[in-house]
Amino acid sequence: MALYKVEGPDKFLYEFEGPDDAPVEQRLAYANELHQKRLAAIKQHEEATGFMPAVKAGYHEFVGNTETALGFDKAAEEHRQKAAKTEATTEEDVARAKEKGVLPYLGAELRKNVTEPLGGIIGRYGAPMAAAPLAAIAAPELAIGAVGAGALATGLTDVGAEIGGNIERQKQTGTGEVNYVNAIAAGIAQAAIAAVGIPVLAQLTN
Repeated sequence: MALYKVEGPDKFLYEFEGPDDAPVEQRLAYANELHQKRLAAIKQHEEATGFMPAVKAGYHEFVGNTETALGFDKAAEEHRQKAAKTEATTEEDVARAKEKGVLPYLGAELRKNVTEPLGGIIGRYGAPMAAAPLAAIAAPELAIGAVGAGALATGLTDVGAEIGGNIERQKQTGTGEVNYVNAIAAGIAQAAIAAVGIPVLAQLTN
């Protein structure tokens, strides 16, 4: 067997083994087959990156974690599998975009460092963020301030996802049985932080 190297149209080098003295036509044909498979994989990867896939992944993370806290493990796993279909923009993606020009390069950098992280946050905390202004409307009836009502609604909406996320992390580490007391205590603290931050931010931006 011989090791062959063929450069593709995009300067990517394809290396593969084949019979000794394989005809050039066969080598080029196989290299083209590898090239088409690579292009298809890149397209599939790029369709799984970006703002909206990140939002969807964050949403599925929120729902899945909440279902874990409620004990709906099968449903939670389905949401985690959907979240896992989202892929992040990589340094290789950025480098490939850079070869295409300045604008594609800047777009890839923006996607990697801004829109994807932002999309994940919006998806994960969308429901708690939505709960804050809705509760603020009801603040007079609840006899508490707008920030207080928003904080309460945000915390109650977020606490299940925080607890479920802690439970899932303990399962993944495989250190033994899940410590539900720690997961709940940490989840309440995490939800409290979100409860304070999100409503205050909402008021400041209004």
